[in-house]
Amino acid sequence: MKIRKNKHYTSVLLEAISLDEFKQANEAYKSLRDIGRPTVVKPTKKALEAFIGPSPLTLGDVIIGDTYRVLGVYYTAFKYNQCLVQFEYTSPLTDEPVTFTPFTGKGTPLVASLWQESYTALTGDLIGF
Repeated sequence: MKIRKNKHYTSVLLEAISLDEFKQANEAYKSLRDIGRPTVVKPTKKALEAFIGPSPLTLGDVIIGDTYRVLGVYYTAFKYNQCLVQFEYTSPLTDEPVTFTPFTGKGTPLVASLWQESYTALTGDLIGF
């Protein structure tokens, strides 16, 4: 993780997409936010490409009722809604069920669609671009 100061805001850059990197980035994000600096967390292009890699499973391959694990969060595909797959997971922070629909095409790799929601589920904060 590294921090880059831009003209009007600060970027907390994820150099890898992993649980440890999420924790470090979220701590940096909260400390910068607490001092009043507008801050955004986002991955580097290299980190995102390395995480997605040659992922063979796409959203079009998802089977309703199956469970998929992305970064320690278990997503259950439960419904197709006008060509979009809806997932449900239990938030590790609140133990409440959360419904999530990634707004990407069926050819998008599954991990590319779910890693951002995993960040939110594990830290309680949104990731920004």
